[in-house]
Order: sequence, then C-alpha cells, then structure tokens
Amino acid sequence: MNALPRITSATRSLRSTRRYASAATTPARIYTDRKAILYQSYTHILDHTPAILLFQPNNLTSAELAAIRRAIAEISSSTSQASSPIGNDSTAATLLTVRTGILSAVINARNDHSRAQSTALQSLLSGPLALVTLPQFSPAHITKVLTAINKALNLRPAPATRAGTALPVNARMMLLGGIFDGQHIASAPEIVQHVSRLPELDTLRAQLVGLLGAAPAQLVGALQSAGGGGLVRTLKGLENNLKGDEVTDRA
Repeated sequence: MNALPRITSATRSLRSTRRYASAATTPARIYTDRKAILYQSYTHILDHTPAILLFQPNNLTSAELAAIRRAIAEISSSTSQASSPIGNDSTAATLLTVRTGILSAVINARNDHSRAQSTALQSLLSGPLALVTLPQFSPAHITKVLTAINKALNLRPAPATRAGTALPVNARMMLLGGIFDGQHIASAPEIVQHVSRLPELDTLRAQLVGLLGAAPAQLVGALQSAGGGGLVRTLKGLENNLKGDEVTDRA
C-alpha cells in the first residue's frame, strides 16, 4: 500500500497561494449586451434631463401605462408652446419603466452627488420603478404632469381642493421623489409637491433683478431730487460729516 503524502507547511503555503491567485484573477462582472445598453441609456437620461420624477407603479396594465403616456405627451407639448424655460429641444415628457438594479449601479458610479444625496436617492430604488422625464424644468409643467397622470388613472381631487394645495396621493402610480438638473434630489413626494408650487424661473429672475436694482434706483432718485446747487450742497454736507468723524476719532 502506498503511503499517503505528507502535508508540509510548504504544501499548505502553495495551496493558499493558488487559491489567492485564483481569487485575484476573477474577472469583473460583465453585463450582457441588453444590460449594457440600459446602463448607457440611464446614464444619458441622468446627464441630460432637466427634471425627472420617480414613481412606483403598482399593478398597472399596459393600457393604463399607454393612457399615461398619451396624457403627459399632450399636456407637455401644449405647455412648451406657451413658455420657454430652461430645457432641451424636445417638447414631450416621456414615461419609462426601468430596471432598478441597473439604475442603482448607474447612481453608485456617479461622482456628482454627495454621500447623503446618494443614500437618499438609493432609498427610493426598491420595487418597481418608473421615470417620467421632463424636457424642461418648470414648476407649472410638473404640476400639469402630476395632474394628467391622476386623471389618466381616474383619480381626481375632492371638490373642496383649491389651487395650490397638495395633489391627492395616487397609490397606483405613487410619486416617490425627483431629480432636478441632474444634481438636486427630492427624496420625498412632499418636496416635489413644494417644487411644483414655486414660481417660474422667469418670475424668479425678474424678482431678483428688481431686488438688485432697487438700491441703485433709490440713489439715483435722491441725486435727481437734489438737483443743481442742491446736489452740491448734498455732497458738501457729506464731506463735512466725514471730516467731523475724523476729528472725533483723533480726539
């Protein structure tokens, strides 16, 4: 009978080295062609879409999804004709059901979100997921899209609901959050509702210009009211006040 080979420390070392080499040479995960295309598509959407709304669809039929697509396309094209907010050249919002795992991998690979933002966004990525991509950032546009989705599923607000109040909760197409300008994450539906009630960007710009122009306008008005010799006296009085302050400081 042949003697069993002795297991020496050198043999154990060789075996562990082989196991380590095998683990070290394990290739990285390879996506199929279909998954690679989806990965690139989701990356493009996040990079080039001004506003994205995240939804959880629950037991929707293909006919209901088609109704939602028609509804948001109709209101999007009519809205874009009346205004020109920041966005791309497309005029229609789109509805896209996505693979949650692949979208999660895309978000993990991005560097434009802080850790807190990525964590907040990842918390939304569970279960079925659908994206509504808007070609422009417009609070009024967001409100119309949300309303159109509710109407497409025969969900209408109560008669007492007033303009500017929160929209009803749609359990079949549940709003989860949003991504605006590729960086700003609304990790709760309440935040999206708040954004939808903001003034349009053109209105905010006009208000900002008004605030910046108020102080110079007041100065010009004071100088104009002084007029001629009055202007000289005004400037002379300012000079005397400054000299008086200097004397006080020296004393």
